[in-house]
Amino acid sequence: MSKPVDNKFSRKPYIVNYVDLKGNPQSIRRVPPPKLHEILPEDKVMLNTKKNDDWRAEENFNVKNINEKQPNTIQIEKDNGDSTFVSYFDLSLVEKTSDQRYESPSKNPISNQYLIWP
Repeated sequence: MSKPVDNKFSRKPYIVNYVDLKGNPQSIRRVPPPKLHEILPEDKVMLNTKKNDDWRAEENFNVKNINEKQPNTIQIEKDNGDSTFVSYFDLSLVEKTSDQRYESPSKNPISNQYLIWP
């Protein structure tokens, strides 16, 4: 098993609410798993295993997003804008283009330039 990577991704617990088969509301407290790779959004990666005819092995793709609740599942994107989700162990890092100090946009309370006072 891989060793967790020290990163900026939060591992804050979150609550999942659902209705069971009997119609009773239920809630579960979950904690995201630790991030086990050093891939960040905007990096270039190579797909090691073929996913299907559109997503072939040995091709390079851009990393579009990494969800905080599932940090080991990575969304990759083609140049034409198509995207898919892949597990981190099916990818190899080709080029590190993103900044190491990456933080999720949701962590920045003022992420809209319109709200900044002139």
